[in-house]
Amino acid sequence: MLEGMVYYLRSNARTRRLSERLPVLRRLAVHGVRVLAWLAYYLATGLRRSAWLRQRLNLPSGETVSWIDPNRPRPAGESVPVDLPRTVNYQLPIVLEGTPHASFLQAARGRTEGTYVTILPGGSFWGYYGGFTFDARGHLLHELARDNWYAPRPSAFTALRLPPRKRVAGTVATLCSPYAANSNYGHWLMDIVPQFGMLLRAGIKLEAVDRFVLPYAGHRYQAETLALLGIPEVKIIPADHRLHLTADRLVVPFITRDGSHITKEGCDFVRSLFLGATGKDSPGRLIYSSRYDVASRRVLNEAEVLAYLKTLGFEDLILSRMSVKEQARAIFDAKAVIGATGSNLTNIIFARAGSALIEIFSPGWVNRFQWYMCNHIGVRFAYLVSQDLRPSGANEMRYLTEDVMVDIDKLAKMCRLLGLA
Repeated sequence: MLEGMVYYLRSNARTRRLSERLPVLRRLAVHGVRVLAWLAYYLATGLRRSAWLRQRLNLPSGETVSWIDPNRPRPAGESVPVDLPRTVNYQLPIVLEGTPHASFLQAARGRTEGTYVTILPGGSFWGYYGGFTFDARGHLLHELARDNWYAPRPSAFTALRLPPRKRVAGTVATLCSPYAANSNYGHWLMDIVPQFGMLLRAGIKLEAVDRFVLPYAGHRYQAETLALLGIPEVKIIPADHRLHLTADRLVVPFITRDGSHITKEGCDFVRSLFLGATGKDSPGRLIYSSRYDVASRRVLNEAEVLAYLKTLGFEDLILSRMSVKEQARAIFDAKAVIGATGSNLTNIIFARAGSALIEIFSPGWVNRFQWYMCNHIGVRFAYLVSQDLRPSGANEMRYLTEDVMVDIDKLAKMCRLLGLA
């Protein structure tokens, strides 16, 4: 027994010493990673100083150019203006009490950026993340570098080598987005599809484009989009990190990284593509959009939510099981839509002016994506925050996919406030 006590005391002492050292070890590890990142950057920068090495490692020049920034050189190409920038006074969300979430207050007076299409003779494209565009000199177009949020420097400049460059004849249009790359229906609908409209408004006929670079994975909604646009699948080059090409003529629409890329013109194009001609009948359907078939942002007490909503005449729809045109028609015919935040609610783009959306958020992830759209098309936007006990101050990526729990009393109050009950 004495030996056991001695062993216990010694092991406890070792544990305490280890726990005391852990913060120091953690700081050293973080510092080491930072040092390695800096070394990689300087090594990559050094490699770019040699034209011979750049050519063999398929690296860009390391210089940036811009149409927008007056302090940078201009690209070797042409910029075709499409939509003018405009200041937008967004209608704040409808809430039960207090003021809306800080993210809405910050963006209440916003600005939709002017859009344009870049045309680059001999331009190149690397498909990593959301895509990197280079002019014929190998200079990176600053505003067309769709890198991940936390990259301290463009990944195209820190990579030690890029994939072998493939030559593609004719005109190649790259229509990419960081978020649509993960087979995300909502970002396909609002990031990718509006770019086709930008090409058309810039006077570029889709049939005149030889190849399209897209985050294409053969999903039904993607195939449906291409069919409506009259683009055969053989013209598609799927975008991923292994793609690195040079085209005779590279055509790239510009979109921003935040919600300001959701413009009135983009909304109108998406609606016209999937809705077509619409009648003048009054909307009457009440729709609850379920996320039962996905692994994130599900409503944990959905049975209880549906039991209440069905007393008001709501129907339960899993929109992802429908074609895009069927989803568009269902939402167009709706008087109100309720659901947890996600791609399913992107279909609110098809709603009529005067209808309503109640979006349910996790306290740690309140976003403005649907709110922007509702403002552009005249839909009343309201939201509820899940009753889960989470910090509601700043949005955090770790809560991006969190499931939600709906407070039925608050849902009932919101329905009454909107005239649905």
